[in-house]
Amino acid sequence: MEDDQPAIVARLAEELAGLRVLTAQLRAENARLLGLLELTPKQAVPPGPTQTGFL
Repeated sequence: MEDDQPAIVARLAEELAGLRVLTAQLRAENARLLGLLELTPKQAVPPGPTQTGFL
């Protein structure tokens, strides 16, 4: 089991690197779309939660 640890760590590091790349791509796409909509990041924030029932 301990012999597998370096391989597991390497796979996790690879996955993390891929997720960081994807996050950067998604942030760039969000910025592009906000520009098309002519919205500032503050305007694009979703509304807060709403009350759905009685207390």
